[in-house]
Amino acid sequence: MTEWAYLALAFALGTGTAVQLQMVAAMGQALNPQAAAWISANGSYAGVAAALGFAMIVGEGSALPTPFDETAVMAVAAALGIVLLLSLARAVPLYFAGTGLFATAGLIGSAFLVPRIGVAAVFAAFTLGTLSATLIVDHVGAFGSERRRVTTERVVGVAFVAAGTIVMRTAA
Repeated sequence: MTEWAYLALAFALGTGTAVQLQMVAAMGQALNPQAAAWISANGSYAGVAAALGFAMIVGEGSALPTPFDETAVMAVAAALGIVLLLSLARAVPLYFAGTGLFATAGLIGSAFLVPRIGVAAVFAAFTLGTLSATLIVDHVGAFGSERRRVTTERVVGVAFVAAGTIVMRTAA
């Protein structure tokens, strides 16, 4: 992959964060902030356990200590995480169970990207993706939130972050 492809991946991961934040906020309004965080965190746990299990199945291993280096143990951990997540998510529409998967992608993506292009470049592109997506999420009032129109000032703010991202990339 080229550095621009890595930056695009970091941007995409940032857009997921914008969606996740709005979904957690909607759950927080329906339940309370702590319950929303608990559901999202359990989604992250289930997602990471499933990703580790998949890595083990395709032969990459888990690189974790015993007994977590066993595929069966990781499969049980993932299954328990999914069952717990689905049990918790009964309190909200089922699609909210996916909020933690955005964090899973962000964590795994960061572990992949940072060694390749550095923390500053990943953070800049991730932030640009988050801010760009929040303009859309706010504008449409996603997940029942108050609508906040896209304004020239908000677009200019995102443009400044885009310029900063380009500077971060070219200064490396």
